[in-house]
Amino acid sequence: MKPLKVLAKHGEWTLRQRDNVFIVQHQGRIVSTSKQDGHEGDLVRMGLARASNSAPRILVGGLGFGLLLRAVLDDVGDGARITVLEPSEAVRAWNEGPLAELSGNAIHDDRVQVESGDALVFLSKHRNKFDAVLLDIDAGPFEVQVDDDMSLYSIGGFSSLKAALDKGGRLAIASRTTQSGINKRLRECGFHATAEKVGERYVFTGDL
Repeated sequence: MKPLKVLAKHGEWTLRQRDNVFIVQHQGRIVSTSKQDGHEGDLVRMGLARASNSAPRILVGGLGFGLLLRAVLDDVGDGARITVLEPSEAVRAWNEGPLAELSGNAIHDDRVQVESGDALVFLSKHRNKFDAVLLDIDAGPFEVQVDDDMSLYSIGGFSSLKAALDKGGRLAIASRTTQSGINKRLRECGFHATAEKVGERYVFTGDL
């Protein structure tokens, strides 16, 4: 097996590569890899199913390797506006550099705006702003900490996401596991919640 090649470092974050696979590590722990299983397209298809207007406003939770953003861009028209909430300056810089080709330079598309900073603070300033919110638990930057009300996947986080969605909006979350309790928390926050197994992933949806 070929050794991992270090492409870039930014504080406690490291971008490595082995053959055609990119790996992001935080404090030496693997956070995500660019191995593709096609679930991004499923998340986009289900997440945007209710956003039927010609200019949907979409929030994507995290850049990752730019693959989810690429799937969104390939699915929507020129009138769409996509905001990506990415707290890591390193990940943003890598998407503009060594990872740009992987996503087809998605971050530089005119329809895309990247925001940094605290997720809940951002959401509090953007009420009724989005038609759809897409989150990928496995590849996104937000950890599942249900007992921490500052987590995006807690009651407080889901309430903030609900407030950021416009009437008729949808929150869609992809995960490799069943994530026990997500639907219960979504319902407690006023969403109509469902879960569906799609390929190797589960997609949870919360509708207003």
